[in-house]
Amino acid sequence: MAPIGSGTCVPYDYSGELYPDSVAIFEDVIYVLFPKSEMVEKFDFDGNRISSWGGYGSNEGQFIDPSAIAVNNQGAVFILDKGNHRIQEFDPQGNFVSKWGTEGMKGGEFYYPQGMYIDDQNCIYVADTKNHHIQKYCPKSQ
Repeated sequence: MAPIGSGTCVPYDYSGELYPDSVAIFEDVIYVLFPKSEMVEKFDFDGNRISSWGGYGSNEGQFIDPSAIAVNNQGAVFILDKGNHRIQEFDPQGNFVSKWGTEGMKGGEFYYPQGMYIDDQNCIYVADTKNHHIQKYCPKSQ
């Protein structure tokens, strides 16, 4: 199979070993999730860091082993916070907006969720790994 595109690397300048794990792109920015440091970093396409947020913990805006990042078609950023068994929503500047989910096995509860996808209707699909199912969340207008 031939590679898609040119394979060009964006020259991010990191100090230390942050191990990027998940990326999301919206308009002219790239959001990168770093689970080992529990941080989200926002970059332009030239690799310049615009902002960052997060940190270890269970408070709003903090994460424990985040596993996925996605952006809806309105620019809202969603983090799948695996260790806290929840999803957190942020505005494009990284300000906390909302959260949902808790540890459990019922609808609206998660048990170490691993993957997330947002469709063009802004419905969020979550691979709730340890519960062995997919959960779907759509905006209230749907």
